[in-house]
Amino acid sequence: MFAGVYRAGKYGHALSVGVEWQDFLARRLEFHKAGLRLVDVASYSEGGKQLFAGVFRAGGDLSAFKRGSWHDFISDWQQLSKGGLFGSLRLVSVDSFVEGQEE
Repeated sequence: MFAGVYRAGKYGHALSVGVEWQDFLARRLEFHKAGLRLVDVASYSEGGKQLFAGVFRAGGDLSAFKRGSWHDFISDWQQLSKGGLFGSLRLVSVDSFVEGQEE
């Protein structure tokens, strides 16, 4: 089952569903080059595989996408929130999942 949130607007958008990690990263890069930014991500287990779904929408703003353990997640969040050369980034979506376990 899937659930989604929709909002009004006339802007470019895309959806990627049912792909493994490396394919998801490749699609994100492809969409990024087309001017679309990842705005929501989810992961789920299906058929013994960890799959990813992402929602993309038009935008030229700076964005980052990180995945890792809780410790890595907090460390990335603190580092990106501090800012740097391009300014600080704000967390806008989060998902948690367990990898490496049977369904």
